Order: sequence, then C-alpha cells, then structure tokens
Amino acid sequence: MDGGPSPLSARSSRRGSWILALIVLLLLTAAPANGAGAAAPAVDPNSLPKGSADADTVVLLLRPGLYQLDVENTSGIGFINSFNWVPPPGMTITSITSTKGGKCVLVNSDIHCTGKVAPPPCTCSVGGSLLVNFTATGLAPTFANGYWTYYGIVGAYLQIERVTPVPYHIPSYVPNVYPDLPVCKKGQKTTTANPCLPPKT
Repeated sequence: MDGGPSPLSARSSRRGSWILALIVLLLLTAAPANGAGAAAPAVDPNSLPKGSADADTVVLLLRPGLYQLDVENTSGIGFINSFNWVPPPGMTITSITSTKGGKCVLVNSDIHCTGKVAPPPCTCSVGGSLLVNFTATGLAPTFANGYWTYYGIVGAYLQIERVTPVPYHIPSYVPNVYPDLPVCKKGQKTTTANPCLPPKT
C-alpha cells in the first residue's frame, strides 16, 4: 500500500533542499560583481600610492611656475642618502634652479637627489632637510570670476632609495633633561652643583 513518502524520505528531501539553497547562496555571494564572469583581479601593492614614514615632504608654491620641495628626515634608521620625488599627474618639471643640503638632477622628469640628510634626535621630531627649488608647468593657479584656484600636489610621492643606519638607537621621545628643581630649604642658596628654587613668599 502506498501511503505517500515516509517521514524519513521527507526529512531527506527537506535536507537536500536546504543544502541546494545553501550552495546557490554561496555561489551568488562569490559571484563577481562586475558581471564579466571572472573574479576581480587582486590589487598589486606596487600600483598603490607610494609614500614613506621615513620622511616628511612639503611642496610650496613660491610663485607661478616656481616650486620648492622640502624633504625632512623623520627616519628611525639613519641618514637618507638618495631619493626620487615623482611629481603629480598633470605637472611637468622643466628645471632645477637650486638645492640646499644635497645635489639634485632631473631623471625621467623626476627629481633625483643625493646627500646626507641627518636623522632626527627622536622620531617625535624632524632631523635634517634637503631643499630643492624647481620650475614646472601644469597645475598652475587660475584666476576666474575674481577668485584664484590653486591645485594641490595630489598624487606626488617620495621614493627613498638609500639609507645609512646609525650605530645607535633613535628614541621615540626625548628624555626630560631638565627635571623639576626642589625648593630651597631655609638658608639654602642655589648653586650650579645643587640648584634649587627659592621658596614662595
């Protein structure tokens, strides 16, 4: 006698439906969003914007077409011996007019500098710096409707090539070399060997 599906077969059928639904959900979740039928390629770290925690870079507009690049050593390793500065898209460097703290030349439209930029006394401050004045075209300020529009240096980055380590640890802070002085006792006078503060009156 056929009395319909047994409870066991019904449970198996429901379990199979749940498994099938779970597989479909996983496939939909893993499917590429671009609709191209293939997973999006992984991002190459070398294609990301570049920078460095070993230096601070400041670019100043001295006058239209003339800029100053200031690279300051913030490294916890040592001296910066050479670096490249790559200008942002839309800017073309035409010449280097002067340098201070090293020597710089144009290499493939980038600024390449060599020198011996000193490390900081601690990583909480800056050390030596290298200044470069250069001329460039593109991204010049524009004047319209009574207002100036200045274009930032977005997309530029610094590539540090060589660093000379120092034979000591560069701390992250400067110890307190001027500790709080004690208050002079009654009749005591402050001296170089035993300095103290006069008592409050």
